[in-house]
Order: sequence, then C-alpha cells, then structure tokens
Amino acid sequence: MTRHAKNDDQKNALCSRRYSSSLSQLSQGTTGAGKSQLSIDLARALHGEVINGDSMQVYHGADVLTNKVTKEEMGEVKHNLLGLVDPRQPYDVTNFRRDATEIVPPGSVFTDQD
Repeated sequence: MTRHAKNDDQKNALCSRRYSSSLSQLSQGTTGAGKSQLSIDLARALHGEVINGDSMQVYHGADVLTNKVTKEEMGEVKHNLLGLVDPRQPYDVTNFRRDATEIVPPGSVFTDQD
C-alpha cells in the first residue's frame, strides 16, 4: 500500500464533499496506512489544516505506538487535537466533540445535523 495518494486526481476525489464553502476530507484506516501523510498533502495543496480524530493521538506521548506524525512531517501544516491531552486525565467523546466544535462550527462538517 502506498503512503499517500499518487496524484492530484486521487487527492481531489477524496475531497468531494462541500460544506459552507469549505472542503472536508475524512480518512480512515489502519495504523500506518498513510492517512496522516495524505491529510498533510491535502492540507498543503488546499491551504487547510488537519484535525486529528484518532482516539489515542489526542494524548501526549505514545508517539511511536500510535504512529503520530513528527514535527518534520507536519511541516508548516497546522494540526489540531494532536497531543492535546494528558494521558492521566479522563477524555471521552464528549470532550472531543467540545474541542472539535471550537475548530469547526456545529452544522458545518460531519455533525448530527447533516
């Protein structure tokens, strides 16, 4: 399996949903499949940001275990909800939703209003 989409047509095909004049792309798959690199490539091409949705990468540490992107891989692309939480603190989907809606307003992308 390749680390990321091979060309712009593949990248654009993954960005097919429009919400409130913004493009959104959701990548899912197993650890090490290339989701992070694809997201970084798309964010660079579209002048966007990456919002982490990995339930383990939201925590500080365990970078190797979760295959968390490095500072070098991130480059200049802003990453949200990555390494945000102390692993000794409780953090659940309610916390994630609260934090995510500070970045993406409710009703604009992948919410129960769609």
